[in-house]
Amino acid sequence: MKKKQKIVKKHQTTLTNEIEEKIIALYGLGMSYNDMTAHLKEIYGLEISNAALSAVTDKIIDTVKEWQARPLENIYPIVWLDAIHYKIKENGKVAGKAVYTILGVVITALKM
Repeated sequence: MKKKQKIVKKHQTTLTNEIEEKIIALYGLGMSYNDMTAHLKEIYGLEISNAALSAVTDKIIDTVKEWQARPLENIYPIVWLDAIHYKIKENGKVAGKAVYTILGVVITALKM
């Protein structure tokens, strides 16, 4: 019987930098831990727990919070606005709600 290879050994607390970068990229795309687990298993044959994924993503939480709290520009010359409409149950009734996405772009001059 062929022994199954494992990239993550028992009691190992860190993964390779390459795998951690992949996990952070998947996290940045908004994937859930279950989706990341399935993706890593399908692509790399890597079985990883939600706790291990959490340990990797927790490393960037401070950076994410800092980015979210950064000051915004006073003026954005280009702005895209979009919305996705959902039906939700609110106070026993179905109501339509919109989730807005706003992207502002600042153009900086290149110095040559």
